[in-house]
Amino acid sequence: MKAGAGPEAAMGQMFGLGGLFLLPVLVASWRGGLNTAAGATATVYLVVVPTVPAYLLFAAGLRRLPPATVATLTLTEPVVAALLGTAILGEQLTVVAGIGTAAVVTSLAVSTLRTREVLTA
Repeated sequence: MKAGAGPEAAMGQMFGLGGLFLLPVLVASWRGGLNTAAGATATVYLVVVPTVPAYLLFAAGLRRLPPATVATLTLTEPVVAALLGTAILGEQLTVVAGIGTAAVVTSLAVSTLRTREVLTA
C-alpha cells in the first residue's frame, strides 16, 4: 500500500498469492470436495457470501482509519460470530466461549482506554 496500491488491490494480491500456495493443501486434504457439485457450490458460496463482503469492509476501514485500529477491530470477529450464532441459529454459548468473549471485550476496552490516555497526554 505504501507503493500507492489501494487496499482492495493489496488484499487481492495477498490473498490470490496465498490461495495459490494453499491450493495443493486443499486438493490433498479434501479429496473429492472440489470435483463434486456440492463441494464446488459450497466453496463458491463461502468465497462470495461471507468472505468478499468482509474484506471489502476491511478495505473500507483501511481507507478511513489507521491500520493498527483496523487490525484491532478485526479481533471482534469471533465475538460477533459467537453472538450471531447464539441469536440467529440458537447455538448455546459454552462457558469457555463466554470466558473467551469476555477476555476479548475486556482486552479491547483496555486497549481503547490506553490509546485515549496516550492521545490526551
